[in-house]
Amino acid sequence: MKLALDIVRVVDHYRWVLLVSLVPVLMLSLLAARDVGVDNAVDVWFVDDDPALARYRGFQDHFGNDEVVALAVINEDGVLTVDGLAQLDAITRAAATVPGIAEVTSLTNVVHIRAAEGQDPAPPVVGPLIDALPGSASQAQLLRSRALSDPLVVGSLVNEDATAALVLARLESGAVPPVSVADRAALRLPLPHPLSAGRCALCQ
Repeated sequence: MKLALDIVRVVDHYRWVLLVSLVPVLMLSLLAARDVGVDNAVDVWFVDDDPALARYRGFQDHFGNDEVVALAVINEDGVLTVDGLAQLDAITRAAATVPGIAEVTSLTNVVHIRAAEGQDPAPPVVGPLIDALPGSASQAQLLRSRALSDPLVVGSLVNEDATAALVLARLESGAVPPVSVADRAALRLPLPHPLSAGRCALCQ
């Protein structure tokens, strides 16, 4: 009991010295906290030789990785404009060059199913939603109408008012999802087309 009282007296007597000395400790802690993240990889829930993990890895080897990184692109001027689609295409192409990514899907390369024009009955036509990037506002408007009329596209790759889009990057088998702060820095994408009116999570 006496030792505890002595410690309290010392702390009370040197309280300002202790408070000032805590400042550099706090600053160092904040610097270290920048690298703190959440690891959502399936592997962290199992030991290395767990049979369930081995079966899961076998599934990935056979069917491919089921883990996806979603990049949100927000453009207040619209993602389905001439500039917006050029930016989205640049992000899609840049993401495809990142090591560990097997496949990238966005509005600029997604497969689209539509009815053939001028035929009755109209057979289905399977092809890219966007055959080529638009060179004019009228071409962009046609693509906008096509994209926003597809219920499989709206809500999954673009929102209803076309101010936000997703770029979905499927990881290679065995690749770890980039979820920590350090991994996000490694995944930052060098864009050949500047995002002047928009922004992209994980993009420079």
